[in-house]
Amino acid sequence: MINSLQGQNTKVIIDADTGNEIDDMPAIVLALKSGKVDVLSVTAAQWNRVEVCGRQTMDESWVLNNRILQLLEMKHIPSLKGSEYAVGQGQHWGTKTGTLASEVSDFII
Repeated sequence: MINSLQGQNTKVIIDADTGNEIDDMPAIVLALKSGKVDVLSVTAAQWNRVEVCGRQTMDESWVLNNRILQLLEMKHIPSLKGSEYAVGQGQHWGTKTGTLASEVSDFII
């Protein structure tokens, strides 16, 4: 996307649950290689509750995001970790409410 008012690319943050399904990987590559957006960061989101699947899926997405950036030789773009839990979840289902701080929330703020 071109910002027609200033002739500059739109700045975006790509937030993806890359480890969940195959569709995020080509979408991330397309955005990074398009030349139509300035990617400020690629962020990792969790895609399944820890208490359901028994593992931290946000970390899986983060590892894949790092690999994509490495393969495209774009390691200058920050790869950040999102929250380990969905809003309203904690180490035990239903024990936390609201939002949780993360590298991503700090970066956005």
